[in-house]
Amino acid sequence: MMNLPTGIYQLPIMAGSRRNGGPRIMQERSLYKTIRDDLLRAIENGSLQPDQALPSERELCQRYGTSRMTVRHAVTELESLGSVYRMQGKGTFVSGRKLIQPLMQVSGFTEDMAKRGKKASSQILFAGEKKADAAIARGLRIAPGEPYILIRRLRLADGVPMAIENTALNASLCRGVLDTDLKNHSLYAALTSRGLALKTGEQYMEAALADAAQAKLLDIPEGAPVLLIERHVTNPEGVTVEVTYSAYRGDSYRFYIEFDGVNRANTVSTSPKGISDNII
Repeated sequence: MMNLPTGIYQLPIMAGSRRNGGPRIMQERSLYKTIRDDLLRAIENGSLQPDQALPSERELCQRYGTSRMTVRHAVTELESLGSVYRMQGKGTFVSGRKLIQPLMQVSGFTEDMAKRGKKASSQILFAGEKKADAAIARGLRIAPGEPYILIRRLRLADGVPMAIENTALNASLCRGVLDTDLKNHSLYAALTSRGLALKTGEQYMEAALADAAQAKLLDIPEGAPVLLIERHVTNPEGVTVEVTYSAYRGDSYRFYIEFDGVNRANTVSTSPKGISDNII
């Protein structure tokens, strides 16, 4: 059995638990709250560190003299709070501090992770040319049926899935970008190295629950919270270079916006049915 963190699991065995064989006094419904609160306290006081594995279900069952169902109930609540995350086949781990991501600047995932001391990488889900449907045509301001470059990537930080990105690029401006090693290198660096200037455009954000496909890629439970971001980026001449639809893990990100009192023109998303229509 693994060594349990100091300051946790030091409660006396409850009278009536299975471990001492007496009549059960504490109901399972109350016991799961005790387990949840003990684990949460250990996370908050540092006894359990970010990315450290929680004790196994078996260990928690033995310690608290309860069933796996009760332990799972407690851990599932912690997961819904964003305090822990599961990795299929590996276990449940303490969530790290959420990554704070500014919305009012043009920066790529690779650059953002480097600033935080994390190594960014990608799994390429698709990279190639496609014909624009109505939504993509609106976003890139091209005619329906015109070719565009589509890059779908699962973005990882230190090997942990963080986001799904579907990036549509103006094919006439971004020729040659598919020759870049997009698995390990920045898309924005590839674009700017070709002399393409980028400036801040527009971003839209909405909350959603992960569907089955998103949950599988992000290694989170189906129905877990995700943040959907739609981003439009133009060049200095006002030509749309990129439209990206992303799904970020809700347990790993916190977004912020700096604003002033200047009135800005109202803009409309090019995804009238919602950003989720353009995410895998």
